Amino acid sequence: MNNQKRTLTPEQESLIPIYVNNWEKITLSTEEIDCLKAWEAVKAIYNILELPEPDIYFFDSPVKMAKAAAKEVKRQVNNLIYPRVIDRLIFFLHQTIFHPILQAYESKKKDYLYFIDRCINLDRLVIRRDSDRNVILGIVVEGLYIFASAFKTDYIGEEEIFIDYCLNVLDLNVPEDIKRKWQIYKSFIESCGLIFPSEDECLICNRPKKISFDSENRIHAVGEAAIQYRDGFSIYANSGVRLPEKYGKIHPKEWQPQWLLTEENAELRRVLIQNIGYEKICQELAATTLNTWREYELIKIDKDLDIEQINLLKMTCPSTNRIHILRVPPYIKTAREAITWRNWDIDPEEFTIET
Repeated sequence: MNNQKRTLTPEQESLIPIYVNNWEKITLSTEEIDCLKAWEAVKAIYNILELPEPDIYFFDSPVKMAKAAAKEVKRQVNNLIYPRVIDRLIFFLHQTIFHPILQAYESKKKDYLYFIDRCINLDRLVIRRDSDRNVILGIVVEGLYIFASAFKTDYIGEEEIFIDYCLNVLDLNVPEDIKRKWQIYKSFIESCGLIFPSEDECLICNRPKKISFDSENRIHAVGEAAIQYRDGFSIYANSGVRLPEKYGKIHPKEWQPQWLLTEENAELRRVLIQNIGYEKICQELAATTLNTWREYELIKIDKDLDIEQINLLKMTCPSTNRIHILRVPPYIKTAREAITWRNWDIDPEEFTIET
């Protein structure tokens, strides 16, 4: 085999983001699954794994599927059924398809790592997989858990993108049998939503009918569900943080500072503080002025709303009377020290021009 480094042509390199985007569309699809296609895809993958055809059950939300999956997991543990089908499926992908293609790709590991770096630099969602993979998810959720009561995160892995790219873009000497097995695996991923396969059963959850993201590719929606399934099950989120329904169904402009007094989850308190704003919090919750200097005021929120004490620098524009409020570290004791910290340790006397 020629060990000379194989380089991609400009045309081949330009196709990398297209294949990443194609897999993003697969994982983020909100199209309702075709039960017949999913059934055929499951039969084909079980056959190639040399397993008997399972009973197949369809669900409209991960909650309903999770209850059935929990019973199946308990049965497998009690009956010592190993290895898990999902482990066999991952082994099949790696050993039967991925490794032979990597061997056929002359530059081997070095260029494969370059390929993955190119994918990651595209800032896409579909580039990483959890090591403990209990299920294959049909959707990608950054920072959220969407399976069972724990709502586990997962991703379509970089191997899938790499295999698809190599077989369609590069002129590799890959046996037809490997190509056929890849098509069976790819059809399985494309045809099913969220799956939970076992020796006797394969549980399939329909895709959500809606998935929303913010500009940073985090699950997000304002005043409505960020992920919604066809039976009405919904997940609310703000910038990648899952919200309880009581917050998620209300527009952040209507969130109340009083909620901070009873919210025990630190991450949720942070989201509430960020969206409510310090000005509104100061107006409606008890606040104490610690120190003033010119148009600046150092304020302390008297309630324990965060892990650290909340100290704020209140700035009033002399010409417009507009108020700006900025959080400062709790160790700061004076307004002048606070404005110095805000201006990268430059004392305000050094840049203030008296008019």
